[in-house]
Amino acid sequence: MSAGSRRLCLEARQTRLELGPDAVVVLPLGPRNIASDCLRHDSPTALEVEQAIDVVEEALLRTGLPQAPRGTIVTSSTLLRALPGLERDGADVAAALLILRETMHHLGYDAARVVGG
Repeated sequence: MSAGSRRLCLEARQTRLELGPDAVVVLPLGPRNIASDCLRHDSPTALEVEQAIDVVEEALLRTGLPQAPRGTIVTSSTLLRALPGLERDGADVAAALLILRETMHHLGYDAARVVGG
């Protein structure tokens, strides 16, 4: 990770926010458990999406990180690189997108860049 870069590492059951060389925050959720715990239908219902947003928001709030201008967040998530694969990975891809969106919204990222492995 280069100096100043911010990386979102989506793992099945946890998400790591790499904010600097010695600054890593781990969220106890990932696309797999968001999908299995919240997004139970092939096409998630509005209520399921709202519940998933609440879970991600709560985890982000518990980090204590303030909302502040942070620039671009980088991820190499295979789920996000596979877009547009919603029909193939369904709820997992939707959960990965939701985690990315909520992280950007609540922590102040204005752009995301998906890079190769």
